[in-house]
Amino acid sequence: MISKTFSVSFLLRKEKARKGTVSIPIYLRITINGQTTMFSTKRSIPEQYWDKTLSRVLPANKELKELNNHLDMLISQVNQAYSQLIQEGKPISVNALRRTLYGEGHGITVLQIITEHNQEFKALIGKKYSYGSYKNYLTTYNYIGDYVKDQYKRSDLALSEVDYRFGNEYYNYLMRSKPCTNNGAVKHLQRLKKVLNYAVSLGYIDRSPLQKLQLTMKTFHREYLNMNDLQILTETELSKESLVRTRDIFL
Repeated sequence: MISKTFSVSFLLRKEKARKGTVSIPIYLRITINGQTTMFSTKRSIPEQYWDKTLSRVLPANKELKELNNHLDMLISQVNQAYSQLIQEGKPISVNALRRTLYGEGHGITVLQIITEHNQEFKALIGKKYSYGSYKNYLTTYNYIGDYVKDQYKRSDLALSEVDYRFGNEYYNYLMRSKPCTNNGAVKHLQRLKKVLNYAVSLGYIDRSPLQKLQLTMKTFHREYLNMNDLQILTETELSKESLVRTRDIFL
């Protein structure tokens, strides 16, 4: 390795495997000064052919040998990009290395990064998050997909194309085209900002393009029921037993 603070390795990510398949995606992991980033090699393999110690495929046949050659090529590309940063005197970081290799955003789309975020979120339901929160992120995914189709006439958008205007006009779209109040629209934007921060942590982008977008929740002051309101509620005929029980709880 070029530096003691720089390491490259491969690993299998079982949580990324598709249901019903035995092959597990191989990810490349880069660590610089304690910071780590990972991205897919676009290759998968059954676990029994993987050597954890060597972080390589057990070359049982010609196809698997070629896969090892592909992994070696990726290592070479990473080392070359690292050397390029040093030669150009640029700051060394996992984000800088990722951009040198693939460019800003390197082809990942808005809906892809939301999907990746939501998959990891789903895996923590019951441990860290609730199913209700997960459903909200699914709705945000659907709304952004609709917004991209309506505003850009495309099925998806490169992550590198997301900017301040995207966020601002997304808010207007929610208020105009979806059943959202101001607070509902703000919630969807907050979820989008969290996904973009997730993209930053993975090194897909250097900073969130919505960092300066101001979001303001409106506070509503609810009036207390007076005695006349309570009397009307008590005398109202309710058709459902569940409503009757709910009224009895609060009165």
